[in-house]
Amino acid sequence: MFCSNCGSPNNITAKFCSKCGHALTPDEQSIAAQEGDHAVDTEGQHVAPASPTPEQFYRAAIGPQNQDYYLSKFLRFNQGGASWSWNWGAFFLTFYWLIYRKMWLNALIYFVLPYVIIFTVVFAGTLMGGGESVVGMTYFLVLAVLFVIPPLYGDALYHRHCRKKIAEAKANLALGDEASRLQAVAKSGGVSRVLLIVGAIFLMVMLLGIVAAIAIPAYQQYVTKAEAAGQSYTQVTLPYEQAEKVTGNAGLQYNSLFGGTIYNGSDYNLRHITVEITAKEKDGTVRWVRKFVDDLYIAPLTTGALQISVGGAENAELEWAIVEVKGVPATSPP
Repeated sequence: MFCSNCGSPNNITAKFCSKCGHALTPDEQSIAAQEGDHAVDTEGQHVAPASPTPEQFYRAAIGPQNQDYYLSKFLRFNQGGASWSWNWGAFFLTFYWLIYRKMWLNALIYFVLPYVIIFTVVFAGTLMGGGESVVGMTYFLVLAVLFVIPPLYGDALYHRHCRKKIAEAKANLALGDEASRLQAVAKSGGVSRVLLIVGAIFLMVMLLGIVAAIAIPAYQQYVTKAEAAGQSYTQVTLPYEQAEKVTGNAGLQYNSLFGGTIYNGSDYNLRHITVEITAKEKDGTVRWVRKFVDDLYIAPLTTGALQISVGGAENAELEWAIVEVKGVPATSPP
């Protein structure tokens, strides 16, 4: 006796399949009671084993998952019933449902076809010009088709898939008897758990892509607004007073570098300064020219002056050139 779920051979008295645990139906047990190697009729003559029924082939092709649901649909289709129904699995997770039921080609078509349609429409709209409305309408129609057609005709599509598997097994003469063909259908049918895991990973990647597609533009918009707000605070050039020429040492402090309206003023707070200093020998020869930036060599003092650490300026004449002075409104955040 062969299990209609996995196709494995079992003892004719078995109630459950020894391999997959599937409950053996009364029909299978009655067939098995007739088909042993020494099966005989009432006159003592050897008889051929009974062939598996169409229902057994369907069960083998479907597998144990939702077997009764699909079997009832298939029997209705065989009797000429309407080819449409509603499959919630095909509605919520169409691509992964196709993979789960081993309909590889249909899954590939479902995945690729929308991109082909959209690309073709966008390309045609670009050539014709002014095709944004056409592209939008086409995109809406494609989404409608992708969400409605698969659940409506998913059961019929799966019925056709199982019939094809059964027909291929029956046409394979190398399989020998019908029991071997039933076992072949069980092996090629059923569901794919490995690719279901792959599909779940793909779904996670797709969801991450959707989140990124939403989050990245939002973040860029936030950065743009922040930069625009920052510019309104920091890109304010302030007036300044040029310092006198002096002879300096390593540590220098100049109260005359800025006027009171720059650092201690009530309207603006100093935030950024760049000073270029030229050190000259007494004969006018340039010893060096350096730029000093705030927070590196320049320390603002509470008196409104700046302290600048200058090395290599011993006995040199220093010329100050303030390159840039910027501040923010006194009411701006720190």
